[in-house]
Amino acid sequence: MAKLVVANMMPNANPGSRVDLAALRSYLAQLGRAHTPDDVAAGLRAQGLVVSDTNVAEALGALRIGSIGAGVLEPLLRSPASPTCW
Repeated sequence: MAKLVVANMMPNANPGSRVDLAALRSYLAQLGRAHTPDDVAAGLRAQGLVVSDTNVAEALGALRIGSIGAGVLEPLLRSPASPTCW
């Protein structure tokens, strides 16, 4: 199964469908409530993309990375090689 490529958010993803994260965020913001995985799937469909559980999970992860925690550095901080105290 091909991986979903989320522009500028998932550098290790394989080439495939492109998600416009800005458009997806805008779509979700217009809901006026916390989004659900079903809402993300609808947003992906609105972009003309094929939706699968994997695609929705990857899009949710990309949205989360850009909005909470340490952003794009979060995976590095969760790495076993990362020090646990400073």
